[in-house]
Amino acid sequence: MAVLWILLWLVIPRPVLLCGHCAVQQSSSSPTDPSLLESLECYNDYRTKVHCRWRRQGNSDLQLWFQIGTSSSKPCVPSDAPDDPGFAHCTYETSLFSIGISHTLFFTKNQTLRLSSADPKPVALLQELRALPPVNLSSHEVGDGGRRLQWWSPYPSSSSLKLKYRLSYRAETDDHWTTVNLTETSVTLERPSLLEGRRYEARVQAHAGVGQWSNWSPAVTWTTKDNSVQFPRLHCVLDGEKEVLCSWEVSADLAPIISYQLRCRQNPQIVLKPAA
Repeated sequence: MAVLWILLWLVIPRPVLLCGHCAVQQSSSSPTDPSLLESLECYNDYRTKVHCRWRRQGNSDLQLWFQIGTSSSKPCVPSDAPDDPGFAHCTYETSLFSIGISHTLFFTKNQTLRLSSADPKPVALLQELRALPPVNLSSHEVGDGGRRLQWWSPYPSSSSLKLKYRLSYRAETDDHWTTVNLTETSVTLERPSLLEGRRYEARVQAHAGVGQWSNWSPAVTWTTKDNSVQFPRLHCVLDGEKEVLCSWEVSADLAPIISYQLRCRQNPQIVLKPAA
């Protein structure tokens, strides 16, 4: 919200109707014409309302706002004054008139008013609340060919939050993520669960017991060692109505010395039925 200028006003309770120019304090960054500040006049009845008027600034449509103490700002409701051409009028309803209460007035462009004065939309906090994502996710090889993944809580050690974690990992060419739920900040992926000669990525998120899971941490990547004895993994897709196209990965070092032959046969125990 672009604040055009700010006015501090202390109201002295007296059972009379007062009128006069308001003392103003202008912001150093305000682009407002000083004549606008000089023309502002506010009246109050010390009971229910304050009425203000100011000289219009060309075609600009300004909105006057009130803030009492540290409370939220409220608009001064525009009112018609056909017998006072060239001036804008508004009325602000309040019953707070006493010594020591600070009244702050400021102008904004009218489009800001339309955005700010809309009825608030209730939001369930737990639908929007989520923990911070874990930090410093790292990957380290263990002696048997497995992989140890470790991370840190995003909160200080003095925090009483009891976090649980969800780790997901996959080979980079796979669509499916393998997910593990944990209460500790580390886990070891055993060698049999990883394919050799593949590039993997892993990520982790946290949950604080309330709200939603955190966003995912930045991913960590690593490549498992290649074992020449292991057969390459097949990637097969349905190519047309009666053909299947298969491919596999071969390391650049082994490609010149090892050749592969793919053979297919029909399994009589498997009958494919078309989807309904």
